Amino acid sequence: MISLSDFSKNNFLHSRAIRFISFSTCLVLSLHGLAACANGESAPAKQSKQASASLEFSQVVGNPLSSVRERVSGSAKVDVIDLSVHVGKPATYSEEDADPSKWIVLAGCGDKGNVENSAKIQLAVLPQELVDEQIVSNAEGGQFDSQISCEK
Repeated sequence: MISLSDFSKNNFLHSRAIRFISFSTCLVLSLHGLAACANGESAPAKQSKQASASLEFSQVVGNPLSSVRERVSGSAKVDVIDLSVHVGKPATYSEEDADPSKWIVLAGCGDKGNVENSAKIQLAVLPQELVDEQIVSNAEGGQFDSQISCEK
């Protein structure tokens, strides 16, 4: 006969083991960008536009500047161009004062085919509050490409 305390102890140990397995699985999947985990439960992770092994310049449009800059080599020179004047607003981007998570990349180029390998990069940006679906669509169509120039 199992006593209540033995039953409770076994249940406790069983639930701890399941949580550990869930957490471990979640951690492994998160490290590979396959799952986002909270409280020991797994859920599909939202894929970002830059989930590939290398971030091609054709993939930077619509991403926050912070996400793109994370992929830049530490020795690369990055010029950021504020496109605000092209939508009727004054340019306000300042490297010292700007929060890169609040700026959206609308065009980009570099001296190599991808962000990670380029030594010279230009990124054209707008403040997040000025960006809508139409602007991103226009950017994907190349509307702002003439504002940047990179020699390969």
